[in-house]
Amino acid sequence: MKEYPITFNTAMVNALTAGIKTQSRRIVKANDAIYSERKKGDKFWVREAWQINTWDNPSDQGIIYRASENGKLWEKNSTDFVWRPPVSMPKKYSRLKLEIDSVRMERIQDISEQDARKEGFTGCTEFEEFWYRIYPEQAWDSNLYVWVINFHVIENLG
Repeated sequence: MKEYPITFNTAMVNALTAGIKTQSRRIVKANDAIYSERKKGDKFWVREAWQINTWDNPSDQGIIYRASENGKLWEKNSTDFVWRPPVSMPKKYSRLKLEIDSVRMERIQDISEQDARKEGFTGCTEFEEFWYRIYPEQAWDSNLYVWVINFHVIENLG
């Protein structure tokens, strides 16, 4: 079994930590075999927006996650606070691990109401609105092929 990074935005990390997200869709790109190589039992470590807290005590480098209560407080109370992008998160700072249950390919518009809920949404309409926000140039109307990854959380450190 192998381990890979996977990036989620703050809303999706919140859905993961709340226990309502067990599925994710990723756009299939030309000559893309990256997700077809993922197998049941393989693991993902989650990358998310983060920062190192050195302000309280420079020798204590605690990690602050945007999708956390501490993250909300830092955003609210600091005018110059800048989040590090998820793609820059080292594995050692990841607090969430997922185990893959299955991977399949389908068209984005083929999502069912049940799968929209597994994605962390109330239904297809909410999922479609979210899709437009994160992929405006590759809008829903293109009906692109996506990888559908089913997983469960195996580690949640906060």
